[in-house]
Amino acid sequence: MTRRQRAILQRTPLQRTPLQRTALRRTGLLTLALLLTLVGPVFAEQVKGKVISAQNEPIPRALIVFQRGDEEVARTTTADDGKFYLRSIDVGTYTVRVSRGSQSKEFPNTSIESSTQDLLFRL
Repeated sequence: MTRRQRAILQRTPLQRTPLQRTALRRTGLLTLALLLTLVGPVFAEQVKGKVISAQNEPIPRALIVFQRGDEEVARTTTADDGKFYLRSIDVGTYTVRVSRGSQSKEFPNTSIESSTQDLLFRL
């Protein structure tokens, strides 16, 4: 029997080689990352949408503010094509304020429910 084989036989089940410990740590970290990826969307949703004019033209650089009561929860601006994207917002009902220059409009009772939701605001 070789020295290596004897060492393996003498090792108790709780003893791990450095390579085994590293592999276990990596597996644990990957499992944690996977769980956070799966659980995260339950609490925070992604919202995307578009702001358009009365003539259905996209409105660039419009400010969009999501409020719950008097508290501002999130804000973003539209791109040149009038589209916006919010990476993380809690499920719920919001008052959304959209403004560009002197134009401003509120959209009360805007509901965020699904994991990726598309919204359309006409300013």
